[in-house]
Amino acid sequence: MRVRNSWILLATWGLACAVSAQTQNPPAGTTPEAHPGPQSSGPAAASSPHQRDVTGQGASEAQPNLNSSPAAASSPHQRDATRLAEGARGVVSSGMKVDDRSGQNLGTVDRVVQDTSGQRYVAVTASDGSTRPVPYDVASSMMAEGKVVLDRAAFEQAPSIYRSELSSGSARWQKTVDQYWQKQAR
Repeated sequence: MRVRNSWILLATWGLACAVSAQTQNPPAGTTPEAHPGPQSSGPAAASSPHQRDVTGQGASEAQPNLNSSPAAASSPHQRDATRLAEGARGVVSSGMKVDDRSGQNLGTVDRVVQDTSGQRYVAVTASDGSTRPVPYDVASSMMAEGKVVLDRAAFEQAPSIYRSELSSGSARWQKTVDQYWQKQAR
């Protein structure tokens, strides 16, 4: 699970860097005139007759697409890559299914709660009726096809709490839950 998360993080970082590099505007004062030097971009700077000929022809360039949604991608490959980056960390909300890796139902997201320090937890009502909180970061990193996908054994052994403890303000269960899921990430 840790290796998978590392690969997801690496892929997301790579895609984010690529998108960032393509969409950033140059800093003020970085026009070609602002940095004179021996390099030229005209036809005379080309290294071969063919390059000089092609460089001399005025060709219009397409305007950059500033829309970052997958639908705005210009090729199927770009759309798929953008969807992968979006799906690497999803938004978890009430009513979402929670399944194991084989697609068997583990439960449903009851709600997302936040403690006094700002830490968020996903309260999952398991199929056996128990309530098992999962740190939001863990649940959101395990999103696939609009649902949370967790390891069955890890989820079934996760600490369960009484539903009333979610809103009681007690921080006792959060420490136990955090420690448990940190061990699962190793």
